[in-house]
Amino acid sequence: MKWMHRHNGCIGFTLFRFGRKQLELWYAPKGEEIEPHIHKKIDSTLIILGGEMEGNIAGHKGKTGWYDFLRRFKIPAGTVHSAKVTGRFCLFLNYEKWTGKPSSAAKDFTAA
Repeated sequence: MKWMHRHNGCIGFTLFRFGRKQLELWYAPKGEEIEPHIHKKIDSTLIILGGEMEGNIAGHKGKTGWYDFLRRFKIPAGTVHSAKVTGRFCLFLNYEKWTGKPSSAAKDFTAA
């Protein structure tokens, strides 16, 4: 199992995997833009740990900040989503439920 992952300027770490469930920790630097995309094999729950970003999940736009510590956002497989880091960074967990063998959200990434 590969434990470190990258997507553009973002760095992710697989913290644990049990069967088809997995938890990744992601760091996104200032100004990072995560283009609109879907994950075909993952139902995700993003959990905000710190930093600031603007996000779009299936047309629902919003901002997160330090006041959103541990706030969760559910993103079902096939749902278009994107984000832009507006603060110095953004740190979040991605709790993933896979329909197939888990790898990383960075690999199950399809531009929308």
